[in-house]
Amino acid sequence: MARTWGLRVLGFGLGLMLACGLSLAGPLAANVAVPPSAWLERGQAQYRDGEVDAALTLWQRAAAGYAAQGDRDGQVAALSNVAVAAQRLGQWSIARQALDQALPWLAGVSARRQGQWHHTEGSWQLAIGQPVQAIAAWETAQQRYQTAGDRSGLVRTAINRAQALQQMGLNRQALEVLTAVQPLVIDTEASLQGAWERAQGEVWAALRDSPRAIAAWERARALAPTPAERAAVDLAWGNLLRDEGALQPALARYAQAETGEAAALARLQRFALLVAANRSAAAQQLLPDLENVWEILPPGRLRSQQRVVFAESLLPLNLLPAATQQLTTAIAEAQTRDDRRILSLAWGTLGHLHETGRDLVTAAALTRRALQLAETEQMGDLGYRWQWQLGRLQQQQGDLSGAIAAYRAAVDTLNTLRGDLVAAAPTAQFSFRESVEPVYRELAGLLLRGNPGQAELIQARQVVESLQQAELTNYFRNDCLTAQPVELAQVDPNAMILYPIVLPDRLEVIYQIPGKPLQRFQQAVTTAQLEATVEQLRADLLDPTSQDYLTGSQQLYNWLVRPALAEAQAATLVFVPDGALRNIPFAALHDGRQFLAERFKIAVTPGLELLDTRPLTSQPLGAVAAGLTEGRQGFSPLPNVAAEVDRIRQSLPSRVLVDRGFTTQDLEKAIRDTPFPVVHLATHGQFSSTVENTFLLTWDGRLQIEDLNRLLQLRDRERAIELLILSACQTAVGDKRAALGLAGTAVRAGARSTVASLWSVSDEATAQLMVQLYRNLTESKASRGSALQKAQQALLASETYRHPYYWAPFVLLGNWL
Repeated sequence: MARTWGLRVLGFGLGLMLACGLSLAGPLAANVAVPPSAWLERGQAQYRDGEVDAALTLWQRAAAGYAAQGDRDGQVAALSNVAVAAQRLGQWSIARQALDQALPWLAGVSARRQGQWHHTEGSWQLAIGQPVQAIAAWETAQQRYQTAGDRSGLVRTAINRAQALQQMGLNRQALEVLTAVQPLVIDTEASLQGAWERAQGEVWAALRDSPRAIAAWERARALAPTPAERAAVDLAWGNLLRDEGALQPALARYAQAETGEAAALARLQRFALLVAANRSAAAQQLLPDLENVWEILPPGRLRSQQRVVFAESLLPLNLLPAATQQLTTAIAEAQTRDDRRILSLAWGTLGHLHETGRDLVTAAALTRRALQLAETEQMGDLGYRWQWQLGRLQQQQGDLSGAIAAYRAAVDTLNTLRGDLVAAAPTAQFSFRESVEPVYRELAGLLLRGNPGQAELIQARQVVESLQQAELTNYFRNDCLTAQPVELAQVDPNAMILYPIVLPDRLEVIYQIPGKPLQRFQQAVTTAQLEATVEQLRADLLDPTSQDYLTGSQQLYNWLVRPALAEAQAATLVFVPDGALRNIPFAALHDGRQFLAERFKIAVTPGLELLDTRPLTSQPLGAVAAGLTEGRQGFSPLPNVAAEVDRIRQSLPSRVLVDRGFTTQDLEKAIRDTPFPVVHLATHGQFSSTVENTFLLTWDGRLQIEDLNRLLQLRDRERAIELLILSACQTAVGDKRAALGLAGTAVRAGARSTVASLWSVSDEATAQLMVQLYRNLTESKASRGSALQKAQQALLASETYRHPYYWAPFVLLGNWL
């Protein structure tokens, strides 16, 4: 789906400063019968009514009148307003002329007038695509408004600064800017209060806090005095619903936007959403209603950007001439402003249009043109798209070496921009699964075509490691990972590491044992076949009365493991799972005679580069153990947790927190003050594909993953957490990527190793396994991998818990030594 920025609030002193402009051509004769202040006020009234041309004429008269009187303060005010109207009308050079004409008089006017000029300067800079310069201008405006005691000016400036920061992906900073002026908002007019609330909502939406975003928009809508301002709220609200996949609520919210620019944007969004949902007939019915949106939208970057997005939505409907016309117009508009970002975006999209039409030569020429501009202007978020597109085109033309080079460049750019890209999601033109993940997979697929040598295998493995890091960075919305090269031989000479790579048409597996070159095999299994097998295996494993799981367990063993074990031997198998394979317990794979857990120590890691390779320290084992036995927040009781933590207390030194004693504050104090190397949390928890829905239950609430990370890192390095055990968690039902939350928890929590469960099993079986785990850990020289393996084998040996439903979901993530 094409994603667009929602309407943002700019330049509130004189209206919505979106991308616009005007002309100062012609004489500015002062009307001696009417004072300039009257022209100024009448111009403001006309501007509010949408009569921008009339407002321009009146402000020109006001500027000339003030000049004739020698009133520099009034002249600066009128010229600033002229620049506002100029931007609105799309006449950029004239807007610049108005600002420059006022500049010589700036030092001699009031602080409020200086603030107004710098405010308008910031809006002009943002409109031409210079957010850094815009922020600098608004910071100066803020200083002048502060001197003048202009609270409304301070709030307007904060709203604009926040919008620019969001365009740069700096959402947290945007929130801080808005929060800083919150005490001033109550003393401003209702319209400005509503604008501040709307800006707050947009930041919360970008930070993926939907309840706070919606609450802010409800307040904004109640404060909005005009249909146009309410439409702006509805547009932002609809964008949030769209990004959350709520098709019908998003369409309904867009339909509520009744008038103004926001309504025009909402109509475009409705069209794009219907196209993305494959509702072509409904989308085409909207086309007649879209004919006049270009007249409603003000000239400038926003309108040109929307033309590009609209063209992208026309492609699936095979309306290529109409798409070409929109892109050609966007290019012409951008050239008049020298807007190089829109030029690169439009040229590259036009190249994609020709790619769709199989005109590969023209497509490549346009793509190179867009890429050259993106590289010259250091627009990496566009550059990687055109590098990727060029790689596809060269592959289609049979130039595989050129294609691989282009794909490598795209991946290198993505690795450089990783944090910036995820910071901009979800409201920017960005979707990880659609726009980033395929670049890595397609490069890996190219490298592994035919009979790849060691160089290609090494590069493909590196691509997989980079993809894992990119997925986790996208998961956390923060480039918080520290990666460093690691040699397997230096970690464990008896381990084999396997990298399954899920490609649309096949499954590739790269594997390595220490001291030997990388090896690889492939299986003719499509992504759809693999995902169906994984889904069925998960369903079968959840039925402890059935042996149906053996079919899928043996099939996945044959696909993933058997060819590697036919060539080499190992004591430990380390999996770097990809895609749907994160959802299976590898210990339950079956070779026809035995489970993998009966033959090998099993570990899972997002990649060697993210592995903390230090072995379990020799310090005495002890645990901070916390759990809930009673039902809380709709979750069922866990009565055997009491026995589980009691057995921990009997087995080793421990600090125990149960039920009312297990609050976030109590847990924080226990971790900080108790130097035990193990933290054991026996409580309900959920892993999800979104960090917001990954949590652990405490007596007083939900402990989010970032809060858990903060708690576990309260200690210094010498007393770091060796092992985190989450014994009653599960992956979110119906979430195919939920296990990404499990990997994310293991990496981000700060512990060297994590033992957690893919699904929730009976708390009695869990208690049995945990007792065995601790018994094994206390044995001399027991590794984490062998401790879990022996605990699982102990349950396997029992009649009651032999079924993998009971023991297989417990996985070891991270260091297995």
